[in-house]
Amino acid sequence: MDAFERESLPPDGIPEPRSGASLANPCAVSLIAYATQNGLTEDLAFATREALGASGRAIEVLAFDELRVARLASAGGALLLTSTTGDGDPPDMAAGFAADCMRQPAALTSLR
Repeated sequence: MDAFERESLPPDGIPEPRSGASLANPCAVSLIAYATQNGLTEDLAFATREALGASGRAIEVLAFDELRVARLASAGGALLLTSTTGDGDPPDMAAGFAADCMRQPAALTSLR
């Protein structure tokens, strides 16, 4: 995150949605998965669930180290949130998902 982005964040560190930004069908999201090193992406995942949950749909939030391909395939709609660390490396909690779940192609044709 550059200095401009840091300056524009509210005190709680969770950005407000951009004007005009929306998901095509927010009710289709049933899973939000996140990977974070410092906790900011986790906060964003739960804030997003709260905002999308206003539609009445139950939305599950999972850390990437709890995420499995079978759960992703059954989600219907998923929002994946992650950030990079250091020199662009993935967060530690994404390493297991990458090693275990991305070894071979997965049948995710119904995932949106």
